[in-house]
Amino acid sequence: MALMVVTTFVTSQAWAQSQTQTIKGIVIDKASMVSIPGVNIVIVGSTPLKGANTDMDGRFKLNEVQPGRYDLKVSYIGYKELVIPNVVVTAGKEVVVEIGLEENVNTLKEIVVSATKKNETINELTTTSGRSFSMEEVNRYAGGRSDPSRLAANFAGVSSPDDSRNDIVIRGNSPTGVLWRIEGLNIPNPNHFATVGSTGGPVSAINTNILKNSDFFTSAFPAEYGNANAGVFDLGFRNGNAEKAEHTIQFGALTGIEAMTEGPINKEKGSSYLVAYRYSFTGLAQQIGIPIGTTATPFYQDISFKINGANTKAGRFTLFGMAGKSKIEFLHSKTDSTDLFADPTKDSYFTSDIALAGVKHFIRVGEKSYINTVIGGTYAASNFNLDTIGNTEQNIVRVTENKATQIRYSVNSSFNSKVNSKLFIKAGVIDEVINLNLFYRVKEDNSQWNQKWDYNDYTSLIQGYAHAKYNFNDNVTLNVGVHSQFLTLNNSFSIEPRAGIKYQLNNKKETYRCLFSPRIASQWHV
Repeated sequence: MALMVVTTFVTSQAWAQSQTQTIKGIVIDKASMVSIPGVNIVIVGSTPLKGANTDMDGRFKLNEVQPGRYDLKVSYIGYKELVIPNVVVTAGKEVVVEIGLEENVNTLKEIVVSATKKNETINELTTTSGRSFSMEEVNRYAGGRSDPSRLAANFAGVSSPDDSRNDIVIRGNSPTGVLWRIEGLNIPNPNHFATVGSTGGPVSAINTNILKNSDFFTSAFPAEYGNANAGVFDLGFRNGNAEKAEHTIQFGALTGIEAMTEGPINKEKGSSYLVAYRYSFTGLAQQIGIPIGTTATPFYQDISFKINGANTKAGRFTLFGMAGKSKIEFLHSKTDSTDLFADPTKDSYFTSDIALAGVKHFIRVGEKSYINTVIGGTYAASNFNLDTIGNTEQNIVRVTENKATQIRYSVNSSFNSKVNSKLFIKAGVIDEVINLNLFYRVKEDNSQWNQKWDYNDYTSLIQGYAHAKYNFNDNVTLNVGVHSQFLTLNNSFSIEPRAGIKYQLNNKKETYRCLFSPRIASQWHV
């Protein structure tokens, strides 16, 4: 079990002066992304009842909340009531939440709420086989190692074949069929000690302390997701505190030593920054005698950031990114009888690097429509070298060299419109330019090199999609869409119709669902 110590510094007010804290945030229409004024937010079970209403900008603030774990109930006339469970309040850090409400179809009738669906996805175009998860769930999951993949392995239809890595098998599909996305940018394998082309690793490079509520899909994907046939992780970074600066130093036996800072850039305009850095603890663990299963020391570090701009006439710009480095060496000179991995006749060296950066632009088109565009690039590289050891230290021969690099430049732009309370439409295009550089050779019989791979070229993957969600009433919802792909490498084209219908029957305090979500497609994975 990880041992964790957290120290938080708040520049505008020391927590020692007050053991209460603030819950604040914004409430928006889930489809149109418009802020909603007058929404009622209360802490369930509080005595006396503690609550607040959103202002004209959709923002609210609950002051003087004692540390603890709370449920928030959010309600507004014409919208479905929402309960947000397990909101954790600590004395040293403000709680910032972003809440999306879904409009009722029959707004003129009496609304009776009989149940609350805890894991409703952020993406409202989901019919079934999708659920959301929070940073709190990831950090609290026993054995999860603060890793979203290990949390997902506990979901229905998902398993992890090997506890030493976080690869996940979804309904029997290959782990390589999982799509990872951050802030709308398709990303490579987000793990330390990862190889290009895989989707798993022993240590996640995703810092859960900067994650906001995110989605995980196991099938029946909305039309915007393509080039994946197993599952989708659609992650998002939260915004930094836009009102006061907060700085955190944290230590975990698995996540390492972490420093995080966040705060406002311009308080009046609501812009903010958030930066988090982590460094592995394994080196220090070996020095103090904690066994880690090998004499080799795995080193890894990563940094994540998000700079959230203010709303302007030109829209809102957001800059985000993440980078990670990892390396490990298994040396014959440091091998002992208890080592689980190293070979006394060989030296092996492995490095892995990942990086991504993107600019997100949000601009409103009318009262109920908006355009969302993400432009970014990703980098993934892995390097493995192997030496054999002869009878003497001077007789060391390199027998394997394996280098792989993948660089992607992508544009993801979508038009979203809430036509009315029944109909929501989304259409967009994703264009990715992919550069793949592979070099692999082995020395056979310690004499001649045998070249296995020597490839360096570009290709482009273009994806287009359209999706519509129609609510016949508050119980019946239809999702229909189409996704298409074109790969310039071999001029191959595919088109995938998608449809799903959901019938929800409310009976007293229970909710029953009858789901139908066929996915007709022939897919390939790049």
